[in-house]
Amino acid sequence: MLILPGEILGHDQPCNMDNYRTRGKNRPHPAGSSVHGTDGALVTIKDIDPSAWDRLLQENEFNAPPVRGQRILILRVEAANTHGAGGIDVDERYFELSGSGGNVYETFKNACGVYPDPLTGILYPGDELQGNLCFRVETKDTNLVLIHNPEWSGEKTYLALEPDGDFDQ
Repeated sequence: MLILPGEILGHDQPCNMDNYRTRGKNRPHPAGSSVHGTDGALVTIKDIDPSAWDRLLQENEFNAPPVRGQRILILRVEAANTHGAGGIDVDERYFELSGSGGNVYETFKNACGVYPDPLTGILYPGDELQGNLCFRVETKDTNLVLIHNPEWSGEKTYLALEPDGDFDQ
């Protein structure tokens, strides 16, 4: 599940924006939680496919395979507007991954090509949406953390992908 630096909250609780500043890349929110990002979106990782090359190839036969030492990672993410503020822009371009190797993976610089159901939309009060984020990552990178930087505000939130810092590949 996706965790954004902010207070770990349920859908019916108000967001405490002061708490997100106490978290960082080296102390992300724990896996399995839903957390408000700095834009007010409640974000949850619904599924992790740590070896998604077959899905990528099925989506478009012209997608380039991962190079030696890389893998394709697809995250299924849900975002919800629980604050009542209108027009929260949720898009793949506002997410990055970081790992134990110190690399930062962006959805465009580390492009997967065409992939199924990319995360994108505008959330109005009460709206929810689901979509995928796709990254090419080094196979040796562990302790992956999802970084949410809404509209490149600089107010990043950090979310651990797995409780133990890694997952089966």
